[in-house]
Amino acid sequence: FSVQKDEVYVKIRANLDRLQQQADALNYSMELDKDKLKAAASRGFPKFNIGPLKLSDDKRICKYDPYEMIYAKYDTDDLLKPLFKHASGMNHAFGSIQRIKIIGLIIEGSTSLSGCEINIDKCLEVGDILQYFPLHDPVAAKALEAAYCKTQLPSSQPNDMLRDYFGEKVALFFVFLCHYTTWCAYLGIVGLGVTVNTLVELSTDTIA
Repeated sequence: FSVQKDEVYVKIRANLDRLQQQADALNYSMELDKDKLKAAASRGFPKFNIGPLKLSDDKRICKYDPYEMIYAKYDTDDLLKPLFKHASGMNHAFGSIQRIKIIGLIIEGSTSLSGCEINIDKCLEVGDILQYFPLHDPVAAKALEAAYCKTQLPSSQPNDMLRDYFGEKVALFFVFLCHYTTWCAYLGIVGLGVTVNTLVELSTDTIA
């Protein structure tokens, strides 16, 4: 309850089994661990009639590892579940941003997909709830703050940490901002030369 006893605060969580069940039901896309994927590909999956697979790792073709940044629909099958990349500091794939998204899908999703079909926007409109928001993770927030304040160059900002904490949309904005700032620096060099030339000649005339 609030101090005035006129508001009720509700904290909603979901255990790991529930998150896995929902992710499987929704075919939720999650990143695979590149090392585990490589090992699994070299063995093949006889259960699914898939033979061994070996991909070229020629950096002249692509700078990325052939098993890197591969996403797949989450599956609770005992053979497939271990292939998913663990969240930082955890022994499973569900980091804070994944948990927030999936809990949201549980609340608002269709009952046919293991959801509750609760229309949050409608609840806000009629006043059943006043507001809803995700809580901060103090440990992860402090680590992100330390990494962000430590790095000064736009090209070396901790954008992956931003993505894991705030989500893809916020991280994409910061990636764009870093890109924009970097190219503005080159324009700044040209602008500095023009400014110096203007100050020396005391004229803004251009060459015809």
